[in-house]
Amino acid sequence: MRVYVVIPAYNEEGRVGGVVERAKAFSNSVVVVDDGSVDDTAGEAVRAGATVIRLGENRGVGYATRVGIVYALRRGADVVVTLDADGQHLPEEIPYLLRAIEAGYDVALTYRWFGRKSMPFLRKVLNMGTNFIAWLVTGRVIRDALCGFRAFNRRALASLRFLGAGYSFVPGVAMEVAMSSLRWVEVPVSCVYDVGKKPSYNPVEFAKAFVTYARLFALRLMRKLAEDLE
Repeated sequence: MRVYVVIPAYNEEGRVGGVVERAKAFSNSVVVVDDGSVDDTAGEAVRAGATVIRLGENRGVGYATRVGIVYALRRGADVVVTLDADGQHLPEEIPYLLRAIEAGYDVALTYRWFGRKSMPFLRKVLNMGTNFIAWLVTGRVIRDALCGFRAFNRRALASLRFLGAGYSFVPGVAMEVAMSSLRWVEVPVSCVYDVGKKPSYNPVEFAKAFVTYARLFALRLMRKLAEDLE
């Protein structure tokens, strides 16, 4: 099983190198997509042993992740693991996700369980709100729609549309998976928040997110209508 780790990164100098070095132990290749960084993110990732794809401008985590996935598939990846560049996800927990894929699941989503009490209050509120929206859109319970630490096999990667470019991408993928016919499971992972980087919340991205959620809800309705007409 050829495993590629895809890491979208924007201005992650001082963090991405350590993530790459740790992820290499659990994969055949680590691909860092530098999303228009203005620091030494790309250089640090190269020195750590990653294949680096540099984007000329900041396009958003969704766009960067899709670029990395396409690259991995073209090079024969059987499984793609997506991982944050800032150290919030532990590469040492990649085997938890791979075991789920080996057990026959197409997608391994994750939910931050270990150390969850350390999650900042605003993040907790945002997570609960997004999970509620995910339930409204899909009719399914998703424990942590905002956690981008995931694994996908080739079947999943070929069938998912991966809507959204910015903030909406991560929860949008979870919602799309929940509405699909793919076999998926949620795997508990750790929470790491003291990584030396403050989170940013862009109201414009939140507005764009609702457009993505509306598209997904419309997709659900169309599928339901098609089923009713059969």
